[in-house]
Amino acid sequence: MGSSYYALFCLAPNLSSKVNELLQYAQAETTAGNVFCLIQSPSQSSVEKPTAPTILDFKTGFQDWSIEQIGDWCKEKFNWNNPKSQPPYIAAEEFAIMDERTLQDGTVLLIKYDVWTERIDPNNPSDADEAFQQHEGYRRVRCFVEGAPDLIESLGELDLSEVLASMKPEDQGVLKTKTKTKT
Repeated sequence: MGSSYYALFCLAPNLSSKVNELLQYAQAETTAGNVFCLIQSPSQSSVEKPTAPTILDFKTGFQDWSIEQIGDWCKEKFNWNNPKSQPPYIAAEEFAIMDERTLQDGTVLLIKYDVWTERIDPNNPSDADEAFQQHEGYRRVRCFVEGAPDLIESLGELDLSEVLASMKPEDQGVLKTKTKTKT
């Protein structure tokens, strides 16, 4: 496991069984191990690192929050330069979300704050700076529960432009991952 844990947020009610499924799978089956810390409320005073897979039903405090609001909250609460932060750290720019779609298809939304460059005109082969535009913001990729622990561990190093461009329409926005299981 790396030096970070990752915040897990729920944006819909009745997700405790899906949270437990993710935490149990991560703990038992993946090389990353359980790297998730469930954040139930913006006013939560302590965070279990990692969260044990015995979550009871709870009312989420993030139900109407946008990805940007959650990301800004993470940057403020989990800032590594904050003297109150203690290792092992919770990553401030990568996090996971379970939402209404999680209830339907068992997928998890992984979020990464990113800066990326895109060609303004895909038909212009020029490498001049004017041919590109820089973007900054939260990028997202959806994966099944089984792929989430290992994928979030590598999210910081992934070029999400390439990952997202490689996805096919039949993937329905879900990245198909190969799970690294314990041996």
